[in-house]
Amino acid sequence: MYDVVVVGGRLAGAATAAHLSKQGRSVLLLEKDTFPKDVLSTHFMWPRGTSYLARLGVLDRVVPVAPFFEEVDLVIEGVSIRSGVAEEDLRNRFRSLHGDDKDVVNASFSARRDLLDDLLLAYAAECGVEVRQGARMTELVEEDGRVVGVRWRSSPDGPETTKRARIVVGADGRRSHVARLAGAARKDVRRNGSFACYTYLDSHLLKVPTLRRRGRLGMALSPTSGGQTMALVYGPSDWYQAFRQDSAAHFAQALDYVSPDMAALVDGATRVSGFFMTNDQTPFIREVSGDGWALVGDAASFKDPATASGMTHALRDAELLAQTIGPALAAGDDLTRSLSDYRERRHLDSWKYYDFVCSQAEMRATEASEVNLFRAASSDLRHASTLLGVFSDTVDPDAVFSVDSMQRILSSNSSVAPPADEPTVASDSNPFAAQDTAEDEHLALTHTVRSFASPTGSRLLERVEPFHRWYSARVESETWLYSRTLAAAPLSTTRLLDAGGRVLEGINFASQDYLGLSNHPEVVEAATAAIAEFGVHSAGSAAAIGNTVHSRRLEQSIAELVETDHVVLFPTGWAAAYGPINALVRHYDHVVMDHYAHASLSQGAHAASRNVHRVPHLDNEAVHAVLRELRDRDPHHAILVVTEGLFSMNADSPDLARLQDICHEYEATLLVDVAHDLGSTGPGGQGQIGIQQLAGQVDLVMGSFSKTFASNGGFVATASPAVRSYIETYATSHVFSNALSPAQAAAADAALRIAMSPEGARLRRQTLDAASALREALADHGLACLGSPGPIVPAVIGDERVARLTHRNLRPRGVAAMVVEYPVVPSGSARLRLQVMPSHTPEQAGQAAAAIAAAVSEARTAIDSLDAASGLARPDSR
Repeated sequence: MYDVVVVGGRLAGAATAAHLSKQGRSVLLLEKDTFPKDVLSTHFMWPRGTSYLARLGVLDRVVPVAPFFEEVDLVIEGVSIRSGVAEEDLRNRFRSLHGDDKDVVNASFSARRDLLDDLLLAYAAECGVEVRQGARMTELVEEDGRVVGVRWRSSPDGPETTKRARIVVGADGRRSHVARLAGAARKDVRRNGSFACYTYLDSHLLKVPTLRRRGRLGMALSPTSGGQTMALVYGPSDWYQAFRQDSAAHFAQALDYVSPDMAALVDGATRVSGFFMTNDQTPFIREVSGDGWALVGDAASFKDPATASGMTHALRDAELLAQTIGPALAAGDDLTRSLSDYRERRHLDSWKYYDFVCSQAEMRATEASEVNLFRAASSDLRHASTLLGVFSDTVDPDAVFSVDSMQRILSSNSSVAPPADEPTVASDSNPFAAQDTAEDEHLALTHTVRSFASPTGSRLLERVEPFHRWYSARVESETWLYSRTLAAAPLSTTRLLDAGGRVLEGINFASQDYLGLSNHPEVVEAATAAIAEFGVHSAGSAAAIGNTVHSRRLEQSIAELVETDHVVLFPTGWAAAYGPINALVRHYDHVVMDHYAHASLSQGAHAASRNVHRVPHLDNEAVHAVLRELRDRDPHHAILVVTEGLFSMNADSPDLARLQDICHEYEATLLVDVAHDLGSTGPGGQGQIGIQQLAGQVDLVMGSFSKTFASNGGFVATASPAVRSYIETYATSHVFSNALSPAQAAAADAALRIAMSPEGARLRRQTLDAASALREALADHGLACLGSPGPIVPAVIGDERVARLTHRNLRPRGVAAMVVEYPVVPSGSARLRLQVMPSHTPEQAGQAAAAIAAAVSEARTAIDSLDAASGLARPDSR
């Protein structure tokens, strides 16, 4: 029996095995290939990765065969930042993660992987690792739900060998067989990234590597092993197919666009290889450990290579895993706590950078404000090295890109010239594809609202004209997703007008009226009676005289539903999300929030504090890691954790009981937004807090009346009278907004009372039945739905262009549905958010599903035809 079996013998696996063997552990390493063998790679190792090789004891073998560099030349929109990473920043990172900074080497290098992987594997064997090349793992051996070994073959027809181990480590890349067999599913998948194309030139063209960006294209030249230069171009993933139609010509075109001087340098050199290309670079993260297994390198998480960090992180994982599990293996202890330590420490070291890389990989055009920031950083050596530290994952991205940091960098150099007024969105068009002759139609299918979010120029009102042209093109082409007007009540069928005045009449899956109470006779009667008694206006803020007997009765009803004594009302759901955070959190406090938390919660957090920490969606272990780290370094300030009961874009829910326990462990406060689940799900309409038996136990419950309770407005509920009075006094969206009107309060109260009644239970059952029927009908047509049955049914489309045409195609088919796209959801994951009411029938579900499937199919065919004509391919996100 071995202490460890490592599956995968490239950088991550060989380094992990070597570390553990040097600790005295017995290690078997299985590698399916036979080395030396090349692999697609960025070639580049940042100083942090170089230091890991030094700490492993193998760097002296790399020095004779690869060029090393003390600086990197980063050029963004003509702004040159030539610098190295500050050694103290590098040492701080190692001390923070590993507890020491021994053998830190502040230098980068570039090497081909056939050389580097072979070198590391040979070193592992010298350290005592039993290395088996050409050995393909077939199965994980499990006993009582725990991984206890592996089975493998040396040839497809050869005998199967079984070996037991205390832990199996998957280092077998992003398509990890270990991860799949262990059930470590991909999560936080980011659909849109970059394509890459590189080749080799016959000599070292530069003394230091250069990485350059212009518009939505990038290029890099890096001297590498064998006396060659690796030349790379990269761009948005959906430009790949057009690019590859003539890779040699488009490679030269891209180089010349990004950097004519580098293009001339490459043109004067001799190419010694073909082109290596990939568009298969979708980032994701996985759960990195379980009972008897762990993952390292790309098996644990894969990042787009836009920042050339993959090799560095493979070596980080190797040392961190060996550091955390090594002592337990030596002592014969259970590995559960050690693996938890690995998981948490790795998350704290990797999550922010993962988010940063994914943002870089979108290859959006650099905004003028960002160019100004880079220009300021380029003129100050301290800021330049910090920026390189961020790109190399030595320094926290917040050191440059937080609001405070950007202001500090900009203010340190008041001589920075203002950016040009040229709109950055001009570079969104694919330069490798023939442009569609229908210019407005083409415009309607490109760009997103993010493209126009940072207009430049001194004329405030005129600079929005490019947006209006795009907006008009989308309205004209029926691809504008918003601003539709109801011309009839929002029942299960309705009539509405789009932004261009075109009529849609038919089945309505677009309204947020989860129990269908907006036209319930008792709700209408309550609102009408309130108007007759009080008029249509509350005539003041709730802090003045805006409260009525109806709003006070509504507070009592909410308190009864959520089993909490004290309630504060707000005029909108947005105000209810923003207000409590704004009131309770100060700039020195911390807010930890789910990555998919609603914009109102996010804006409230960023307005209240400079310390906002995003965590992966529904990842309570990540929350635990962040809270533990925050409490270790900041025991004095408050922490607010923010999540939702039901996430409206994914129709999924967190483990609230576990989350509340974690918060209590670290003296943090939990706020749960129940806008979508309260009233519409759960026993008595209590939503997830009822389903998870937490009524009356959650610190802060915030909700909206606009989904289930047939009115505008929102609330926050608390067990503390002190918290209630403080929010009433300090929540600006409560104090400085007009209170709910009498009719709104009366309608919400009537709807809430119905939701709590036996009738409400019947309506919830009908809504669930209707949602299940719709999900089944969509599945029958091959359309995948996210989440669990409930009032929200998210149907995945993927490509934003297909989603926009689907929206257009649904109008003549008589189906009203809400299409959501980036930046509301991640790029490349556009979807229909279908919203169900109890009055929807199985027949309507079937009709709508057939219409949706036909609309999507027609849209995909249209986009395929467009792409075929232009050489462009849709992102792989069907």
